[in-house]
Amino acid sequence: MKRAYVVTTGDYSDYHIVAVFSNKKAAEAYVENVAYRETCEIEPWTLNATHEHKMPKWQVNMQRHGKAYCFAVDLDEETGNRFQAPTKGQAYMVSTVEAKDAEHATKIANEQRAQFIAAGYWDNPESHPNRKTLRPKIGGAW
Repeated sequence: MKRAYVVTTGDYSDYHIVAVFSNKKAAEAYVENVAYRETCEIEPWTLNATHEHKMPKWQVNMQRHGKAYCFAVDLDEETGNRFQAPTKGQAYMVSTVEAKDAEHATKIANEQRAQFIAAGYWDNPESHPNRKTLRPKIGGAW
């Protein structure tokens, strides 16, 4: 089984790949020579893996001020992450996300909540062209 050694840094929306190496020694040497080495991690990834890694699905109901109610859901369909803007007068948004745990799911939903508020969709959900179910682009950005 062949592996790649992926150097990453950041958390959640700031998580990103910095470099990829064919052996661990080269990855370690790279990390030793970067200024931000304290924040780097080396992750071994299996190349050409045939299994699919699935994370559990969570529903997060989040109020405008950030209070969240999070619980695991059992969904068989392949929905990916979905975010439903609050309708007029509704006190919360509904997010269905794939995440490793409740804390991770809440952080994903919180980033979407901040985007809804910044774009003005929380106060005026009808202004979004697809107000029922909003799917962010890769990385959570619109």
